[in-house]
Amino acid sequence: MRQCALQRASKERELIDQMELHLADLQNKSASLQRVKMRLEQHVEKHSIYLKYLEAVVLASRKFQTVNEVIEKHTSLAAIRNELLQEAEQNQRELEWHHNGFENELVQLQKELGQARANVQQWETQWARVQNSAASRTLMLGTIRMATLNMYRTICREANVPNNISVPADDTLAQLDTVQGFLLELAAICETVKI
Repeated sequence: MRQCALQRASKERELIDQMELHLADLQNKSASLQRVKMRLEQHVEKHSIYLKYLEAVVLASRKFQTVNEVIEKHTSLAAIRNELLQEAEQNQRELEWHHNGFENELVQLQKELGQARANVQQWETQWARVQNSAASRTLMLGTIRMATLNMYRTICREANVPNNISVPADDTLAQLDTVQGFLLELAAICETVKI
């Protein structure tokens, strides 16, 4: 019996030791949880001003009935803001892409403008050359017409051609035909005289 009592006492001591260990573990956990609780209470206390502010917003607003409605509205507005920021960034990237494309096109157009200006200089030089050539030819043509008219008048005067049969002063071809006819007659006369 004594042995039974000793075994029981030993078991009870083991049980008491386990219980004390378990109690110490629970006390440590409780102390840890108390510290967490105190931090959370401090956090809640620190941020309670925001709850009071939101409650004042609900009281002052006709739109909101509860603080949760204010928070939901803020959350939805924040989401919309984020979407708008992303869209603005996308638009900015597209704008920069288009801007770069336009800059490239502007560079190309400026290059073409430079080439066109160089071509203008070349064509203006060519045009001046053509105008000078035309002026020179016009002067030569005027000289030929004056010489033809002068020969025609001289032949008509020498051949005693009446004025009413004469060719108009601006008909150079007819004047040349008349001069040619006279020269052919003169050549024939010269031929007959040589014989």
